[in-house]
Amino acid sequence: MDTNVLLDVVLNDRKRSAWSLKALEAANASDTLAVNAGIYAELSIAFARIEELEQVLIEGRLTVQPIPREALFLAGKAFMKYRKQQGLKTNVLPDFFIGAHAAVTDSPILTRCRPLSRLFPDRDAGDARLSPSVHGGGVAARADPSMRPRLPESSKFA
Repeated sequence: MDTNVLLDVVLNDRKRSAWSLKALEAANASDTLAVNAGIYAELSIAFARIEELEQVLIEGRLTVQPIPREALFLAGKAFMKYRKQQGLKTNVLPDFFIGAHAAVTDSPILTRCRPLSRLFPDRDAGDARLSPSVHGGGVAARADPSMRPRLPESSKFA
């Protein structure tokens, strides 16, 4: 999953938290939710202490997955494509790592980020139906159906 969805919920964004919570719950019903190092770093801005962030990951049953080297390579190639299409950024952005990670692990992404959805369109989590202005997209790795997590009642996501 992408950071924006988690931040919407953790920071209780007035405009987006309802959609993001609904999308998280839907994804959690069928997938193991995961973040990678880039998402972890971006999410850390919402917390004063690492223990607070770790608690949210535990409560949300989110795993932290390493980014495979193949994904790192693909992120660079996606960035080159972006630059050739007149992209203005001069270095590889977290969205490239997130999309590439999902692509090489064949995982859907849960995000509100249209550019990420355009860079990696086959990673769409299919959640666009929840809101016509939102596209699916972050790393939500597939898991054995018997391992599907449920958010506890006390969770910040519940």
